[in-house]
Amino acid sequence: MSLSTPNTAPDTRKRITVVAGVIQDSAGRVLIARRHNDAHQGGKWEFPGGKLEVGESLLQALARELEEELGIHIQKTAPLISIQHDYSDKSISLHVFRVNDYLDCPRSLENQPLAWCWPDELNPENFPAANVPIIHALQLPPVYVVSADCKIGEETEFIEVAKSVLQNGAKLLQLRCPSLPKNRFISLAQTLKNLCETKSAKLMLNMPPDEFDSSIGHGLHLSSHYLHAINKNTLTDIAWVSAACHDVTELQRATELGVNFALISPVCVTRSHAEKTPLGWEKFAELTAQANFPIYALGGMNSSMIKEVQALGAQGVAGISAFWKK
Repeated sequence: MSLSTPNTAPDTRKRITVVAGVIQDSAGRVLIARRHNDAHQGGKWEFPGGKLEVGESLLQALARELEEELGIHIQKTAPLISIQHDYSDKSISLHVFRVNDYLDCPRSLENQPLAWCWPDELNPENFPAANVPIIHALQLPPVYVVSADCKIGEETEFIEVAKSVLQNGAKLLQLRCPSLPKNRFISLAQTLKNLCETKSAKLMLNMPPDEFDSSIGHGLHLSSHYLHAINKNTLTDIAWVSAACHDVTELQRATELGVNFALISPVCVTRSHAEKTPLGWEKFAELTAQANFPIYALGGMNSSMIKEVQALGAQGVAGISAFWKK
């Protein structure tokens, strides 16, 4: 099932299934290839791969395509993200895998220019639209740390915890402090943004969208309330937008708004929301498969669950208690 915007007119577009591989070198740079000028989306850069042929599994197609294009033989892979994208002339079902181990050295066997780039250097404007969520997935870490609440007078201790969290390697933080009045929240956000920038981390702010300003945060997190209440135009100039989703309806709304990534919860039982029935892994996997953007699992998560979550096609895990601590 795709979460594309509903269309009542008959869809006559050609439908194809495509696989792509994310290949990184030991330094973390990503291999990309430029499409031939006479190809669909010609001249744009892409992640190596190609069409699924009749009778092939996804991994068989990936192995064949990377051998034909790059002369490498894949050994280990892991799902990264699956994307449904509708162009004007065709509908793409794109399945992307991390290539964690391979034999031989990548080289261009089909006369496509190749380049090794750092993930943060990848410019979505230079790629086909279907590739943009892949770029976002590569620019996001496997852990999304959500802060505990901060009450008036607790800011100093709160900042010390934040410093510790960043020192321990966190690269994506959400500031969620419903107990603070607006002026104190903004002051705390500015301090945290400065701290995050010293560690090359992103700060997402859980706050009313009309109060967000890029001077105090790198992105905006939409609660369920604002997910339904906001106008898409409000998000136009915000670099990163995440959303809280609990079901397919909220994922559909997040798709309509064009968010960069989302949290699906609660996956497991949590102490903070013990009254809520958890989705469970099967339902979480079902919802993740329907999202066209990176997904974090929230609710009872810890770092030991990252590989399990990623095996289901999600980006990683999110949480408060397991990560917000010295």
